[in-house]
Amino acid sequence: MNKFMMKVTITINDQLYFRLKELVPSQQISKFISNSIQKELSLKEDSLLKAYEEAYSDPYRNEECEIWDILNQEILEKKNFKKESH
Repeated sequence: MNKFMMKVTITINDQLYFRLKELVPSQQISKFISNSIQKELSLKEDSLLKAYEEAYSDPYRNEECEIWDILNQEILEKKNFKKESH
């Protein structure tokens, strides 16, 4: 658990607010929201990691990236050459 806590102001729709107040005791709302955010962030991180792993294991995509890397390097070299020529 982190040593420091941050206070934030959020906006939620009224129905969600009333459901929250109805189901979660007032003293536990911050913890509930923190836990909910943590779960959602973990899902997003897992999703990004899975997408990265899929992209990394795709030979066609890797080949395309290598081509773009070569083109980008050539463009940078041309720009640097033009700067040095002036």
